[in-house]
Amino acid sequence: CWNSRAPHSNKAVVSTQSTGMSVKGAILLKNGQGDNWEFYTHVTLREIISDALVKFDLSGSTEDWALFIGKTKHFVTEQNRHEEIVSGVMVTLQRAPEKLADDSVMVLSSKPDHEIAVELENVVKYAEECTYANYFYQKRGLDYLLDIIKRTPVYSAMDCSNLSFSLQALYQVMDFIGSDVWEVIIDNTIIKKLVEIIRSPKASGISQLCRAVRTSTVSSGITSTLTRNSSIRDSDYHDKLLRKGGIEEEMSLAQHTLAVLDSIVRYLDSGFAAVSEMGLQPADITVFISDANLDCAQYALALINAIFSKQEKKQSFYHKLLELNIRVNLERVVRAVTPSHMDIGSHITEFQHHMLSLHLPASFTTVDITDESHAAMLDNIRIETLADQFSTPWDGLGFTDPENRQLDFQTCPPGLLVLHCINYFVQKHKAKHREIILEQLRWEPERRFPFVRASVAITEILYYYLKIGKDCKSHQMLAHMYILVKVSFCQANPNQSISTICSACKRQF
Repeated sequence: CWNSRAPHSNKAVVSTQSTGMSVKGAILLKNGQGDNWEFYTHVTLREIISDALVKFDLSGSTEDWALFIGKTKHFVTEQNRHEEIVSGVMVTLQRAPEKLADDSVMVLSSKPDHEIAVELENVVKYAEECTYANYFYQKRGLDYLLDIIKRTPVYSAMDCSNLSFSLQALYQVMDFIGSDVWEVIIDNTIIKKLVEIIRSPKASGISQLCRAVRTSTVSSGITSTLTRNSSIRDSDYHDKLLRKGGIEEEMSLAQHTLAVLDSIVRYLDSGFAAVSEMGLQPADITVFISDANLDCAQYALALINAIFSKQEKKQSFYHKLLELNIRVNLERVVRAVTPSHMDIGSHITEFQHHMLSLHLPASFTTVDITDESHAAMLDNIRIETLADQFSTPWDGLGFTDPENRQLDFQTCPPGLLVLHCINYFVQKHKAKHREIILEQLRWEPERRFPFVRASVAITEILYYYLKIGKDCKSHQMLAHMYILVKVSFCQANPNQSISTICSACKRQF
């Protein structure tokens, strides 16, 4: 049984089927030559490769060749061969990873720039496997990648792919080598080049053009997300328009530049300071967070998270992001996510973690009525017309003691965070706040809604469910906090309010 879809390269395909102590399979070479093959499972890996080389008259020693599992992207070793080969997967016979690394380094070190694009693409492909990545690093392949990055013009039509592949190969190899090495190999010249790419008018222009292309597909009635297949077709059509516009390679360059900058900021002690000194602004990055190109959006958000984590004035940085409409853009990204871009969820979760952490100090601060800002927020809650029905405008709002209004906010958590949430709701929905309070006071006493005490209970529930102050993996969206509180206070029936919150929390956790 031959596989007629073998790779068009100097490879042989080994199709295996386990039968107890032996493995039955077939080998197919590039020229279509092939034969049935059976060997015992106790035969060494080198003997398997040797038999294949002899059988099909391939040159080189067994050290020059290796078996590769395409599904797992692992080379077969003596340690994993019984699990990998006996399982019946398709195996390719190809040059050993050390030899592939030798080939790559030789080409990158000796060929002119216009002849290295194919080999750079090979490095990107091979670097998905840790064995090749380690050999490439040991043979100083990263030095040649960094040299290419430094000398290649930004957004040059001829060299754009070289720069893009070099950046992609760089962070793929570094994923296996470890974060400590970033400090050794990266200098300010590289960082300056990366910032130049992102800040280039060409970069922002490309992002705007992508958005225009996507908008044109929507306005022409092409975009539809009713089914998974239609969503994929829309994405394919969008990609075709990008290729037709000649900007696919430029977007790839921006994407990989964002990825490398993300690693530099995260792993270099001096990376954040260097990027800031070279003038990289949040607006330069957030322009790529859109549904126009989800790959760029993913890496742009990762870079924003890396910068967010290093900020001393996090609240100020967050307000800058809000001014740039990052929450609106993220909502659009979420709606546009396809199965192939689900990894973006981890970056969104990290961003939520940073936002939620901004509320940690307030959660452990009690309300003090002598504090002017606290007193002002409490003053926003009162409804003057309540004085006509009660003795003060504070009665009927659900305080435990209207004369000691800070009493309900002394338990930490949630402490002052409750008052922040109430203040947010009242500011955004003042008329609705008044309507809810006055309406429920017309009900029978047992059905009335203690607004303030319910707010404390709801915020405390959300504090623990949203895991404020916990690690990044535990967090959900900050928007859930505001939205759930807002929704609960906009419902006339308190039982329905609590049911809404509990149902939403249950879905999330």
